[in-house]
Amino acid sequence: MFAAAGLVTCWLLNGSPAALAGWAAATVLSREQNLAIVMVLLLESLLTRRRQYIPGLIAACGISLIWTCYLRQWYGEWPFVAGNLNPPFDAIRYRLTHMLGGRGTDSSPVHVLGMAVLMLQLGFTLFMLVKRSSRVETLIALIGAG
Repeated sequence: MFAAAGLVTCWLLNGSPAALAGWAAATVLSREQNLAIVMVLLLESLLTRRRQYIPGLIAACGISLIWTCYLRQWYGEWPFVAGNLNPPFDAIRYRLTHMLGGRGTDSSPVHVLGMAVLMLQLGFTLFMLVKRSSRVETLIALIGAG
């Protein structure tokens, strides 16, 4: 999460290409799903002609590919097996329908608080759509919420 925040901050503040490449590499190595953030920034770089960032973002995508192949070699199966992949927002739907478990547990307040924070994030994302925030900011917010 820290690396993704650094990447987005570097992007928004027009940081140096080397710094952005470093943040992008750290982002894809910290969590495989963060590749989506790097891809959004790469697409935006291509669309807005921010050419100085394109090589570093492509390198980060390559690092992600190499890391995924390394994990395949190490564990003997791809990290993206069918049992690990669900449609977007599927976990939110599951948690909303199973908030308290069978009879409620000691962890129920934690689930309620977590879902409240997530619903707040989704609300802010919808607000960004209505207020027509920048494409990058809205897509990254949706990636984080999904």
